[in-house]
Amino acid sequence: MKAFWDQRYRSKGYAYGGLPKVWLRSRVEVLAPGKILLPTDGEGRNAV
Repeated sequence: MKAFWDQRYRSKGYAYGGLPKVWLRSRVEVLAPGKILLPTDGEGRNAV
């Protein structure tokens, strides 16, 4: 399993794209500014 994830994230580009998830984009307008925790965010595309 480790080898699978190492291979998946080895490239310099985003494995799942550079845009945040559609659901997160739809909710960001109604959230108050502040801090957010994105557990299990994989490569961090939602944080970018």
